[in-house]
Amino acid sequence: QKIKSETYLLYDRKSKQILAHKNGFEKIAPASITKVLTSITALELIEQDLSTPYVLPQAVFDGLDPIASIAWFEPEEELTLKDIIYGIQLPSGRDATRAISYYLTHNPENLATAMNERAQEIGMANSNFVNTSGLDPENHYSTAYDLALLVDYALENKDFKELYETVEYTTSIKHIHPNGIGLTNLSLS
Repeated sequence: QKIKSETYLLYDRKSKQILAHKNGFEKIAPASITKVLTSITALELIEQDLSTPYVLPQAVFDGLDPIASIAWFEPEEELTLKDIIYGIQLPSGRDATRAISYYLTHNPENLATAMNERAQEIGMANSNFVNTSGLDPENHYSTAYDLALLVDYALENKDFKELYETVEYTTSIKHIHPNGIGLTNLSLS
């Protein structure tokens, strides 16, 4: 089967070798794959149990881009940290990326600083992240090779691996959503 993409990279996780690529070292917009870095950075920074509750402040939703994918969280909703992490990865929720950033940094986008630090530690030498969601502002870029390094690194974390392999998840049952919010990983379903 012929690959029609202008950029791709086939990476063997066992040998850590590149098997094939086309423009694999050229700058690209990482889009929603950014959320892999958001999730693994958050998982590594969170010191509390993932069952810890968190009430989402209004600031998380202020300036939320209307074109962004969301997990359908609401201001003042109480969720667990696990709910938020799953809201990042499964439906690719920008409300969730901003929520975890606010929880960890008291700012809806400041987690990007820690994400860039983590990217450098992973060896992602040709990447820069300016937000937690992957929307494509200027100076937000990566390469197929760097993204392969990221996914390889993240899958070594058991919590991330479980999250990454989950198809469906229902958030905690709370007053705003008495049945929880059903989240689906559309890329695996």
